[in-house]
Amino acid sequence: MTDLKHEENGGKFWKHRWITKVDGRYKDGKKEYKIECEPAPSCGKYLLHWWRGMSEETFEMRKKECKKKGMDMTHKQYCTLPCGEKKFQAVWLYQD
Repeated sequence: MTDLKHEENGGKFWKHRWITKVDGRYKDGKKEYKIECEPAPSCGKYLLHWWRGMSEETFEMRKKECKKKGMDMTHKQYCTLPCGEKKFQAVWLYQD
């Protein structure tokens, strides 16, 4: 993601895109994340929230916060670390 922010489109890769999916996993002793994105709507207002590597407690808190704001969870996923701890990833979108 850092590479896209700095290189593609002169650093404006994210200006007209939003994230639709974020997946995490634990591989070879490291956390890895993969995202998918699409062009953002060209009209109206929209808001995007996405988090990765959340604890279950934080995930539950974010669900409540976003619901109060009228946002829809469009994707969720979790991975389990070797210690047994679950790490959650999720995307919420709001479009007016």
